[in-house]
Amino acid sequence: MIFSAIVSAVDPVAVLAVFEEININELLHVLVFGESLLNDAVTVVLYHLFEEYVGVTSFSALDVVLAVLCFLVVSLGGVLVGATYGILAALTSRFTTNLRVIEPLLVFVYSYMAYLSAEVFHLSGIMSLIACGVVMRPYVEANMSHKSYTTIKYFLKMWSSVSETLIFIFLGVSTVAGPHDWNWTFVTVSVVLSLVSRVLGVVGLTYIINKFRIAKLTPTDQFILAYGGLRGAIAFSLGFLLKPQHFPMRNMFLTSIITIVFFTVFVQGMTIQPLVELLAVKRKREGKGSINEEIHTMFMDHLLAGIDSVCGHYGHHLWKDKLSRFNRRYIQPCLVAEEGSREPQLLAFYNKMEMKQAIELVQSGGEARPLRTVDSSASIQSIQSQEPARDRRLPKVSVDQQAEILKILRRKLQKAEQKVGKLEGAGWAWW
Repeated sequence: MIFSAIVSAVDPVAVLAVFEEININELLHVLVFGESLLNDAVTVVLYHLFEEYVGVTSFSALDVVLAVLCFLVVSLGGVLVGATYGILAALTSRFTTNLRVIEPLLVFVYSYMAYLSAEVFHLSGIMSLIACGVVMRPYVEANMSHKSYTTIKYFLKMWSSVSETLIFIFLGVSTVAGPHDWNWTFVTVSVVLSLVSRVLGVVGLTYIINKFRIAKLTPTDQFILAYGGLRGAIAFSLGFLLKPQHFPMRNMFLTSIITIVFFTVFVQGMTIQPLVELLAVKRKREGKGSINEEIHTMFMDHLLAGIDSVCGHYGHHLWKDKLSRFNRRYIQPCLVAEEGSREPQLLAFYNKMEMKQAIELVQSGGEARPLRTVDSSASIQSIQSQEPARDRRLPKVSVDQQAEILKILRRKLQKAEQKVGKLEGAGWAWW
């Protein structure tokens, strides 16, 4: 059982690198990345859980129930610890406006503290780290400067590459140094069963989720998902940590794990790009959406949420809108420094998108133009392709005019909500 838990750790670093290079569609990229993230966490939890049962000769139903409860406590406890440190990081970052130099340090310290705190209490450190990052992303990023964001981004990329390189160097040294216990039957069966189980898992799970999805996962997508199940650093590290006194077959396990890692990385990892191009997998469109597209996307989401509310259907649009309102009304004012300002939401969103597109344009090597000279309907593509037009400045709006416009829009929205409420009441009365 512990060997199967180790081998199930998927580490598709090479696949993700290929996906980013060829601009694969967002669905496949998110599925592979999310699986590699959460699968590693679940594997480590199962690994430590099975270690606790080493030497136990018999199991009862109570032991199985306790094992399941232990798994839930370790996983959910790690998530709770990570979310707590993420909230603390967001609260601390509110007060770094005049001390921007410590912002990257805060992110690293709180992330590492989340991992260490979870490990001290024998909870899942990886789950804690994931939860901490998920909570910090929207709130800490909103509080920090763009220089701090760039520092954190490229430092983590560099450290990730260094760590991955060191692990694979250690893998190569262990392969040469040994000791190994080569068993043709065990190694061959392990490689074959790891591939077969991957295919069965992907096909079975996609069959279930396709029952509830509008955009189905095609057989081509399923094949790429199954083929991209590489094993790497996590599997080798867990196998190397096995204690010889508790696992007499450790050398044979480690030899088989190294063989599986080499086969998946060199055979599947090197052939994934030609297969993606041969099968003509759907790519994502080039470039980023314009501000106009972003605003219309938000408008359509809000409109679909209203339609769900009128029809009495609690779909994902309605729940997304409710969670967004709750976040904007209660959470963001506590965790984001600039949420207390009186700037209208539309203008704040416009300024945020202009700054984001300007940063992306500079990073891509284009010539950045001042934000105040860029028309709101202009996109990145039009800026790069068209000739420089005459500068057009946005008309200045006073604070009183902004308040008056906001008051009119709120009055219109209240009237619309009252009409919707009457329609809902009439619908319920008819039923």
